[in-house]
Amino acid sequence: SIEIGKSLRSEGLLVNNIYVFIAENRMRKGYFSSELSDSFAQHTNLDTEISQKVGEMFDHIFRDGMKYKRAGVLVSGIIKESEYVSLFKKDNLKKELAQKAVDMVNNKYRGKVKLASTRLSIEKSPLQSGSYTTDWNQLYLVF
Repeated sequence: SIEIGKSLRSEGLLVNNIYVFIAENRMRKGYFSSELSDSFAQHTNLDTEISQKVGEMFDHIFRDGMKYKRAGVLVSGIIKESEYVSLFKKDNLKKELAQKAVDMVNNKYRGKVKLASTRLSIEKSPLQSGSYTTDWNQLYLVF
């Protein structure tokens, strides 16, 4: 979903509708798939808004224990940013300025800034203590 926002901003576009889907292998017995579509309150191209909406939608359709083969996000209701008129434009000014700052840093340093809400699967090292960032006594000694 981060790439969607980045692409939209690079083209000067805004999106209003979003569609998410997940599916198992169709050849599997008891095949499961689910999809959901929703709209934003106002057109957007901000990573925070798109990611939040995608996360909420996937939480709604996701079933634990399934072996998914496909998942995706599609957008529609795309318009040019220059043609968009909104009464609430000032409400998003801070978010837009923050997004521009993140984009500038990511362009300069190759995507080093990520959203805190981005769901990353970070595997914990087997040698890492439970409180490796807060408790010095749990650090392993290396000689």
